[in-house]
Amino acid sequence: MKKIVVLFLIFLSTLARGDFAQQVNGGGSGGSGTVTNVTLTPGSNVTTSGTCSSTTSINCTLNATATSPGGTSGQIGYNNSGAFGGFTASGDATINTASGAVTVTKTSGTAFGALATVAPGSGVAAALAASANGTGGIGLVNGAITATDCLEWSSSGIVDAGFVCGNTTGAASSTNGDLASFNGTTGKILADSGVVAANVVTGPASATSGHFATFNGTSGKSIQDGGSTVTLSATPNLLGMPGYINAAGTWYANPYETASPAASGTGAALSYYCAPFWIYAPLHIETLAIRVTTLSTGNTSAALAGAIYSDLLTTGNVHRPGTLIDYTGTPFNTGAAGNVQASLNNGNDAIAQGVNWVCIQKFDTVATFYSISNVTRSIPSAIGTTTMANAIGTSTVTSVSTTGSTFNSWANFTSSTTWTENSSSSYGPTMALQIYSVP
Repeated sequence: MKKIVVLFLIFLSTLARGDFAQQVNGGGSGGSGTVTNVTLTPGSNVTTSGTCSSTTSINCTLNATATSPGGTSGQIGYNNSGAFGGFTASGDATINTASGAVTVTKTSGTAFGALATVAPGSGVAAALAASANGTGGIGLVNGAITATDCLEWSSSGIVDAGFVCGNTTGAASSTNGDLASFNGTTGKILADSGVVAANVVTGPASATSGHFATFNGTSGKSIQDGGSTVTLSATPNLLGMPGYINAAGTWYANPYETASPAASGTGAALSYYCAPFWIYAPLHIETLAIRVTTLSTGNTSAALAGAIYSDLLTTGNVHRPGTLIDYTGTPFNTGAAGNVQASLNNGNDAIAQGVNWVCIQKFDTVATFYSISNVTRSIPSAIGTTTMANAIGTSTVTSVSTTGSTFNSWANFTSSTTWTENSSSSYGPTMALQIYSVP
């Protein structure tokens, strides 16, 4: 009995040391009493062989087994549901299993660009091969920025503008399409100016200093360099005129008539005969008047018709009639000699300051009228001429003429219209204008 106990204690001592695959022996007899059954039960990864359960003698071998790592050489091990597993890193990262270093060079399969590893600021511009704070480059913040301040561009980059953004206030309401204007002197309060943006007149990109502006086109909203330094206030004094009287019904003669009038030539039927008429301040007119010197036998009631035109500077750099302003709806009555008037077709018309033109159209070659004398020098000095004799000769140009086809039919003239300068005979109509209002 004592021998069995000693062997059992030796066995336990062996197990305590962790020795495996060792044979355990026990046996013998002697003494008296009851022998207790001993059983050795293996644990996980341990097997037994021999006699491992006995009431008399144990001869048991314990065998421990090891589990191989999961995966293959170079893989990373992990617990795969209680068993060893292994994997190889893939995708956007690589792992050095020897050093444990992880390297990431892309995202979702796309390699990182130049900006992924550069420092903020100028490094970004360099990585993109762009200039910093230059044209087409990248703007960099330069200096401290105060919260709520506006930012502005400068040669050194984006800087604090020095004032609070959102500091401008407007009116409680405004009219759609109106321009805004400052209210007060703070520069921070806007008001409805009452001026419709669509009505604002625009000008050219550049102009000559001292020139007055003229309308460009017919919209009334586009102006251009008028090409002249004459001012409106000085114009009446250039010809010694005091200015028009704002009295309806007042008549004014042509300032270019500086010599006694002469009877006109017979001319050509249906032709237009025009003379310049200087308007030295804007006004509205309603009636034209001429003096009939020879009656028409073929059409005594209406052998002369009149019109007024604006001035046109031709490509040849001479002045000629341009755009039709208005004409006599009913021609002049040529049934009796003397002063004859005819109302304008539109009732009244605005006439601009400067050179305008009055024209007569003849129904036949019989009727004649008072005309500007061809010994005056005022006409060529105003409209210009391409013939030296017509400017300084004994007979100067007093009118220009062009052919027509229908009596009392008027249209706009252009730079391509062919005009004849009349100097040997007088055809420039001596015409008076009746004022409707000034301006």
